[in-house]
Amino acid sequence: MAARRPRCAPVAVNDRAPARRPPPARRDGAPARPRAIALSYTAGVIGAARPDDDAGGDDAIRIGVSACLTGAPVRYDGGHKLHPFVRDALGAVATLVPVCPEVEVGLGVPRPTLRLVQPACEGGPLRLIAPATGADHTEAMTAWTRDRVRALAALGLCGHVFRRNSPSCGLWGVPVYPRADGGRAVRTGRGAFAAAFTAALPDLPVEEDGRLDDPARRESFVARVFAYRRARAALGPGATAERLATLRARDDLLVEAHAPGAGARLDAIVTAIAAQRVDPAAAAGAYVAELMRALARPSTDAKRARALARAVARAGRGAPAAAAARDAIRAYRHGLVSFSHALGEVRRLARARGDAWLASQTWLFPEPGERRLRALAGARP
Repeated sequence: MAARRPRCAPVAVNDRAPARRPPPARRDGAPARPRAIALSYTAGVIGAARPDDDAGGDDAIRIGVSACLTGAPVRYDGGHKLHPFVRDALGAVATLVPVCPEVEVGLGVPRPTLRLVQPACEGGPLRLIAPATGADHTEAMTAWTRDRVRALAALGLCGHVFRRNSPSCGLWGVPVYPRADGGRAVRTGRGAFAAAFTAALPDLPVEEDGRLDDPARRESFVARVFAYRRARAALGPGATAERLATLRARDDLLVEAHAPGAGARLDAIVTAIAAQRVDPAAAAGAYVAELMRALARPSTDAKRARALARAVARAGRGAPAAAAARDAIRAYRHGLVSFSHALGEVRRLARARGDAWLASQTWLFPEPGERRLRALAGARP
């Protein structure tokens, strides 16, 4: 007879409102006014309208972001976690949509810190609890998140940057504790809002602020944001074999520079929809998911050199600029010249040849916004 599984003891939660402490007295004897901030960004966005952001039209580049990363003083202690790349680079090209789950759910600033808590029994649901008061905010956060994610999805985001280690916004490695009042973390998980967001929008490019300090991760995120935008524009009116094939052809060298093996898998999806073996909508979803997985892999010098060599092979050996391009790639492989130099030679060759396929490559000739963001991010322009 199987042993009976022990019942899970409930998490100790104080469901009473915490006692209010009187505010500290001012020097004149009058009570001090408690500090608070207004949630001024809830219905708004950061960033001015741009030529490619036609009053919020389909071409707008919108990126969700944890509000503290923009410099908004929404942290539990009234501080912020300003990230220059987020504000100055992403904000220069895209319209940032700031989100602070803890403030928007009504916890205010300042506020007690929160932690993710999982009951001792296996499989117990995660709870979002304030250790200082015992207040359980799980239900309130769940209800708010459901509506907020739906609203963010309707905005047509092209990506989202989350604050690391946050019990609401952390994507990876957020400590999960066995009880609210102490103890060592038993495992790591995903913040309450981040978990619901990524479950609802699984293919949307997401990243954490800490990982964006790595140039390779920044380059990957930028590539995913613009590739996602292109895919949405191409497949939004309805997936067809022709649209999918065109999208695949334009991103061919981009995929080569990140995940060479993914090209065959993407080609198989295009072939399947052309042969009418799969539902077009399902094929489009599978294609975008595979493309995002491919571009999430950081590019390397070896991968870039291989993609450049493919471009030169396409142009042919007879072109006058082909020898210079091959020499530049060879020097780049040996660390003698920069990637920008080698890329410039290949671009010069592509223009000289007038090849339509080379001219269409998003990796060789990115749109102005993407090229600008690459430069601002410190990546290869």
